[in-house]
Amino acid sequence: MTITEIGNELVNIAETLARVISELTSLAGSVTKLSTALGADEVGSPAPKAPQKKAPELAEVRALLAEVSRGGKTAEVKKLLESHGCEKLSEVESEFYEELMEEARALL
Repeated sequence: MTITEIGNELVNIAETLARVISELTSLAGSVTKLSTALGADEVGSPAPKAPQKKAPELAEVRALLAEVSRGGKTAEVKKLLESHGCEKLSEVESEFYEELMEEARALL
């Protein structure tokens, strides 16, 4: 192999490396865009969590407690409220609505 052939081969290798670098740069840009679209701050960060279940509204809790009460369990409904330190549903903090509903469903 002559020096000219070696030189040409080195040029080919350099051109190939330049194309590889260009493709890797393009790939990095695509990964960044995908990461941004998924809401991740950096590559490798966890995927966004599924939306949390919507907290029940007062009207939903009231309807469920009314249903339990209509089923002849008014005293049990009153005990549920008392177990949360309240005499009336309007006194129950909204953060306890889900728990109260679970307890009420158990009475159905």
